[in-house]
Amino acid sequence: MASKIYQTGSTTCYNDSGTAKCASTSSSHPSQDFDLSNLSLSRNNFSTPTTNSGFINDLITRDPSINLTWTTCPIGRSGTGPACNIGSTTTSTKAAAITACSNLNSGSGFAGITNWRLPTSAEMHRIVNISNGPRNDPAYFPNGVSGNFWLTESDADSPTTFSARIDFTSFGNSEPLSNAGPAGILCVSGDSFEYQRYKDLGNGVIQEMRSGLFYQKCVRDSLDSINCSATPTATSNWSSALQYCDTLILGSRSDWRLPNIFELLALVRFKNDATADARYIDTSFFTNNPYLSSISDAFHTSSTWINNPVNDLTVRFGFQNLMAAGGKTSNRHVRCVAGP
Repeated sequence: MASKIYQTGSTTCYNDSGTAKCASTSSSHPSQDFDLSNLSLSRNNFSTPTTNSGFINDLITRDPSINLTWTTCPIGRSGTGPACNIGSTTTSTKAAAITACSNLNSGSGFAGITNWRLPTSAEMHRIVNISNGPRNDPAYFPNGVSGNFWLTESDADSPTTFSARIDFTSFGNSEPLSNAGPAGILCVSGDSFEYQRYKDLGNGVIQEMRSGLFYQKCVRDSLDSINCSATPTATSNWSSALQYCDTLILGSRSDWRLPNIFELLALVRFKNDATADARYIDTSFFTNNPYLSSISDAFHTSSTWINNPVNDLTVRFGFQNLMAAGGKTSNRHVRCVAGP
């Protein structure tokens, strides 16, 4: 199921220390998240909470771009005016969360729908909004979507002990959590949002078929930009990373940019989509790159952490804390994106 990635919710542009006027391509901080938000799917594409005929107490929120339907309220909450104002969010183990979504399928189903399940990371990230306190969109998911929520994937390193979750508290980041929990439960229905499908174009570019985006195969400063024959050691600060991608010409494309947080997270995979390789990225396509289990082994994105704008949001592909915030003046790895 192909689909554009949703906008992150970023509402302004930044320099290394605070907000700034959105810049031209000749500036020191070009082509960042909000600057290019028109390339992503608008966040107002969701439906406001609604009900299906005959199920007036079963609130749902639709994501029509990929034909998904969500329970508007987390398990444990209900109410229609204002929505989800009755009860409290249930937190549970991973196994109990799977059962809770499955229980919605009994009889006529919740809202008349009988294929409820836990969401994947790619699906849940579509409701993350990095621009506000709750890290979600209260207009579509009012009350209760805060803290940790279960995802269906297992952890790449310890699949029998840990599973993926999204934390709506600080970044909306996906990280492993013990299967014993606790975490909240938001259920989704519809065809599963497919995992990454890649095509190596043979010119230093990998196309991700799900989103239509094009990714730089080799990390910046690899000695071989086509086959990544040597692991790069050079890293860049945020300004340099933005400028590098903005001026990159690769595979006959000149529309490269530093990816926003969702565009880079789109490369993350978990164990049920992985081979025996425990890295959080498909190393059969993105070869010989730095994916060490180190807290410093991070990649810059074009998204700023609004709580403290001296930091950008970063992604790590070999460490359990996959998404974090790091100082913009710190040197980190760079992989550019283009399209769709």
